[in-house]
Amino acid sequence: MRLLVRPLNPIAVSILMVLSVSPPALAVDTLETYEPGGLTRFEAYLGYDGLGKQQRSRRLTASCLLGVGITDAFSAYYSGAGQFATTMTEGEGTQGFGLLFTPLDTYHFDFDLVLATSFVGVDRLVIAPGMELNIDAQPDMSSFGLFLKGSARVSGQSSVGENGAVESSRRLDFPVAIGAYNKFGDMHEVLVRYDAIVLVEPEPEERDLEVGGLSLGYNLALDDRLELIHEVSLDIPQADEELGVGFSLGLVATVL
Repeated sequence: MRLLVRPLNPIAVSILMVLSVSPPALAVDTLETYEPGGLTRFEAYLGYDGLGKQQRSRRLTASCLLGVGITDAFSAYYSGAGQFATTMTEGEGTQGFGLLFTPLDTYHFDFDLVLATSFVGVDRLVIAPGMELNIDAQPDMSSFGLFLKGSARVSGQSSVGENGAVESSRRLDFPVAIGAYNKFGDMHEVLVRYDAIVLVEPEPEERDLEVGGLSLGYNLALDDRLELIHEVSLDIPQADEELGVGFSLGLVATVL
């Protein structure tokens, strides 16, 4: 079967890039480097987005990540993601790689840096340096904590215009998110996150602030190396937008 790939609207592309340019965006979770020793991390997610919206706005999503632990404070990863209409008649794919670094790891405060690069479709490149600040009640994150994420995302795109000339464009936006987590024993963790995107020089049909939405996550640790990730997200409508709900299920494995 041939998949017909068509351009998505700018907001859908922005959402897809959020899912793919950095590991923290793969799920409602905090940023952590991977166990050192080579290819030690695997993540996979499947989701459905747009429940409550019109059929043309509903999407099936899939993403995966392979993480390489180099040292306790330094890791690298490869990620891939896809977003498809529920009719399977259009879609967009993304793949990328990045570096994770933890320059500060104290009893109650952690500071992490990420440098992510992604290729969206065949004509868009995204570079996104980012950070996360954690405030933890316990040093092993076994209790309650808060986190703040932010990045500066630069993307460039080239296309062929109606006159046959190659046209290029560039855009800058700032995704931000704030959230909290609470662990119950060794197996259960609940997380909540609010995210938004500030756009610099938006297109005429776009706003300079996308309020994003609220996400609720529930992580179930099956053992020390395997964790199930559940997420429900609420896309907060702006102006005449429709309220949308999304669901995803994921698997995180530490491989040694």
